[in-house]
Amino acid sequence: MHKKLLFFLFCLVHITSVAQVFEKIGQKTPTPTVTDYILNTPKNKSLKGKYLVIEFWATWCAPCLAAVPHMNALQEKFQKNKEVMFLSMTYETPVKALHTTKRIDFKTVVVSDQSKKTHQQLGIEQEGMMLIPQTVVIHPDSTILWIGAPEALTETILEQLLLGKSIEEKPFTPSPEALEEQKKFIEEMERSNVWFERLTDTNTKSLFALLPQNSNSSYVRHNKSVLNGLNKGVYYCTNHSLAEIFGVLFEKPLAEIYDDCNPTANYFSLYYKFKNHTDKEKSVAHLTDLIQKSLGITLVHESKTLDGYYIHIKDTSKLIINTNPEENHSGNTESLLIFSQTKITTVTNDLWERMGERFYADPRLNSTYDFILDYSSMDALKKSLAFYGLELVRKPITFEAITLKCMD
Repeated sequence: MHKKLLFFLFCLVHITSVAQVFEKIGQKTPTPTVTDYILNTPKNKSLKGKYLVIEFWATWCAPCLAAVPHMNALQEKFQKNKEVMFLSMTYETPVKALHTTKRIDFKTVVVSDQSKKTHQQLGIEQEGMMLIPQTVVIHPDSTILWIGAPEALTETILEQLLLGKSIEEKPFTPSPEALEEQKKFIEEMERSNVWFERLTDTNTKSLFALLPQNSNSSYVRHNKSVLNGLNKGVYYCTNHSLAEIFGVLFEKPLAEIYDDCNPTANYFSLYYKFKNHTDKEKSVAHLTDLIQKSLGITLVHESKTLDGYYIHIKDTSKLIINTNPEENHSGNTESLLIFSQTKITTVTNDLWERMGERFYADPRLNSTYDFILDYSSMDALKKSLAFYGLELVRKPITFEAITLKCMD
């Protein structure tokens, strides 16, 4: 099943799953399982007879990391109350979690339940999906008192819970604008699913469809998917600009692609299948030709020399290599970019889009990596890269640019 369809199903399942989580309020729950204490380990590790405030998080989850300062503030506010313990619980290994805690300042007790028993008991994991970030407050008698987003747990609410008072939450009502964006997104997903079924049909020997998106709303644009199987004659992507499509095909950063025909960056979905091509180069050449003919454009290759930022390796021992495809995630907070099992071209593309500067990477960065990068300023980015043994140098870079030009 392709990622876009998975995301569509996730959206539908997520609503039901979250409702099921909230239904657990007032119910008893077994004592949480802790397989590993990772950071800020207390002298008394017993979880019994205490109010437990558990924030469920993961190293790849940007909203989880964005919530850490809020949970830190709560922990510091109630740190003198020995009846309350704040836990930040992941399901990942201590080694994986420690890579993140060295970059993000956790004041809470950081633990892992690698068995995921706690996640499953509280409905945080359902059908293989993690509904995070999520915070749960548990009474000393094991009754679930409160469940919600970390930022929704205010100092006032927690004080009321500790005093035994019930909390009346106002139901969340999406704005008309948000509902309209969701409607457009679902329409795009339904259309995507129809074309994907054609693509995966074993009777389909060849297929080419380049479809403009019906909406360029942020809800649509921020949910991209791509399956690059050109070595098997199959490729598809959704919600991509032409520059992004050719960037994937030619494995080039966006800073090296210029679109003279599509300056407003319209977005497309592309479905391609040609079973006679099992060679990647042939598939790329064939698909490129089809796109050019379909849109009446041509690609011009030319050498350019421009100032840019070069990401250079200084110490390979500090790099965090991650080759587990199941951990391929990326996200961002207001100041951080979080990458898990990610190619360096994805990193440089994100930096280009967010910072407006051209970034190029040392060709030796040819694996997939984990990074947490502060992009609030160039100095902050340099410090972040230095943590991973990388140096950022501004210098002239010569590269082969691709320009998309309209044919007369």
